[in-house]
Amino acid sequence: MFERDYDGEERERRQQIYADTLAMIQQHNAEADAGAHNFRLGVNQFSDMTSAEWAAYALSPTPFPVKPESERNVVELPVPAPDAAIDWREKGAVTPVKNQGGCVSARRAPVLPAPVA
Repeated sequence: MFERDYDGEERERRQQIYADTLAMIQQHNAEADAGAHNFRLGVNQFSDMTSAEWAAYALSPTPFPVKPESERNVVELPVPAPDAAIDWREKGAVTPVKNQGGCVSARRAPVLPAPVA
């Protein structure tokens, strides 16, 4: 599926990482089916990576500077509470999950499994 080719001990190590990830996905999805989560997870091209390997691959090595609160230009606007009953998928406002490749801005969430509809 993701065209991986490992040999010997590395293959066994990757299979164990994948098995651990798959178990975590199955546990999460069972909890989602029971109403504990409002999304499900699935296998993707990162499922044979450890969290540390994924972070090294996907996260920026340079942290973004954050100004002290006193230097920020913050304007707080009143926002009405969102309607929890709106399913934005039905309104066409949410696009399907996609692989954004090397786009750095897409590499912010440190989650290995991919959400599935």
